[in-house]
Amino acid sequence: DNSPAIRLYQRLGYRQFGTYRDYYEDHGTALRFERRILFYEPSREFPAVPYYPQTTEFSCGPAALIMAMAALDEQQPMTTLEELKLWREATTIFMLAGHGGCGPHGLALAAWHRGFHASAYISKEGALFKDTVRNDDKKRVLELVHEGFLYDIGQTGIELHHDPLTLDGMEAALHDGRVPVILISTWQLNRSRVPHWVTVCAMDDQFVYLHDPEIDTDVGETVADKQYLPVDRRVFDRMSRYGKNQPLQAAVIVGPRR
Repeated sequence: DNSPAIRLYQRLGYRQFGTYRDYYEDHGTALRFERRILFYEPSREFPAVPYYPQTTEFSCGPAALIMAMAALDEQQPMTTLEELKLWREATTIFMLAGHGGCGPHGLALAAWHRGFHASAYISKEGALFKDTVRNDDKKRVLELVHEGFLYDIGQTGIELHHDPLTLDGMEAALHDGRVPVILISTWQLNRSRVPHWVTVCAMDDQFVYLHDPEIDTDVGETVADKQYLPVDRRVFDRMSRYGKNQPLQAAVIVGPRR
């Protein structure tokens, strides 16, 4: 009930993320506030990556790709229409219900078709996410979609590597003026094992800095919470592996226009 203190914290950039019931001696409720301590100051060392939040729960891949392309071409559209166009081009099917998400092959093709250089690093060969589908007919659809992506990639100059992208390779790409888009598991962020695409904006000796396109307004997140999000390099190495037994590592690196 300390209104001046609450206003002070809010003015200083803190946000409420929880409560403690019956915390004080008078049985009052304690409000829990937090504020990110470490902020990254963009430098000319890496491309300046503008932020774009996903507008649907299934279009993290297109949103991450939009940010990477816009970093390399200021004329790149950053709109919901472009986001949905990219999703239609790049989507695969890997969920039992709901909308499908985008795979690395489709995202690389979408970048190439818009005139950008593109390369993909995928630790597994064959159709991805087949273990999430039990029905044989649906698995066959996955395989056909995958075969179509491979054929289309074969008609382009996209570099396809069946090896994971290392942290050193990621940093080298950034220094070379290219922008990595990485598939992660959100377990390290919110304890949910969901595949999710983010854009890598910068790196230093300790952290990988991400633009995360997903903003959870229900828990009070804002755009500021998801720009240049610092993740410890060791934690990021674990985040960038999706799955348990043979974890998938996937990345698309977007280069300048051809």
